[in-house]
Amino acid sequence: MNSTASPMTDRDRANLSRQIDYTSIRSVPEIWAIAQQKVSQTFALHDPHHCGV
Repeated sequence: MNSTASPMTDRDRANLSRQIDYTSIRSVPEIWAIAQQKVSQTFALHDPHHCGV
C-alpha cells in the first residue's frame, strides 16, 4: 500500500456508489445503451464543430 495515499472522503464514497457497472458488456457499442439508461440527461461528448439539427 502506498504510504502517501489519502483516505477516502465521504464525497469519494458517494461518487463511487454512483458508478455504472459495465462488467456485463461484451462489446464497446453495448456501453451506449447502458449509459443512456443511467445518465440520459448528461452530455458525454462535446463536438464544437457539429452543426445542431
